[in-house]
Amino acid sequence: MGSSWTGAQSPLAPGGYRDIRADAAHRARSLQWLVLEHLDVADAMDALARWAARQLTAYRACVGLALSRPKRPVLTAGSDRSTSRLMAYWAHQRAENPVTAAIERAQAVVRPDAAESGHCRDAEILMALPLPMEDGERGVLLLRGSDPHLLGASSGTRRRALRDVGEARRDVGWALTIAARHTRAEELAQHRALAMESRTVIDLAMGVIMGRNRCTPDEAFAMLRHASNARNEKVIDVAHAVVAGVTSASVETSFAD
Repeated sequence: MGSSWTGAQSPLAPGGYRDIRADAAHRARSLQWLVLEHLDVADAMDALARWAARQLTAYRACVGLALSRPKRPVLTAGSDRSTSRLMAYWAHQRAENPVTAAIERAQAVVRPDAAESGHCRDAEILMALPLPMEDGERGVLLLRGSDPHLLGASSGTRRRALRDVGEARRDVGWALTIAARHTRAEELAQHRALAMESRTVIDLAMGVIMGRNRCTPDEAFAMLRHASNARNEKVIDVAHAVVAGVTSASVETSFAD
């Protein structure tokens, strides 16, 4: 997208506002399709980094993304290979850097690119901006570019650049939130399915023990736990062994939506 209004793109020119609205509508549609096509959060991040770079092509910006999730490794992505490597390096570095600072402090980092400039050719400007997320997740949008308009001396140029960057940040934050929400739902469903399958195996094992020992469910489960401690194995592994002793058929759990 252009970084300034000139000619037919000016809001003062005939059709200017109509063109701007049409451009915004096109951007929204392309972002919606991106989210639908990349529901996995890692895939979405790769696509979003490239999408954001296209939106900011006037500034020749390299775009990186990082996502910190509770009890999960930090995910990273870049609009190009060199930025992807830099994001992965910074995200897992112990020393403070723009990515970890933006994640931990939820504050923007804007400064000249003083290190690792070889990862993005001719990169001179670095901006690490926190993304609005939910459920304890923290995202970062990182921009590196050589265009002086990105942090231009002119107040008008700077305002236009920050407006364009702000729009990209808002759009990427929205799409990343949707993708992360879908991934959380998928992970929760998988965890519940595994828990139900484990519960089914344990229930079957308890039934076998109750039949053999003519005992109550509580007593049967106590026997499973005792065997688990004695063998230094998980209860579910002991339960699998008990069930395997009476049938070779695989245990299946049926789920209904």
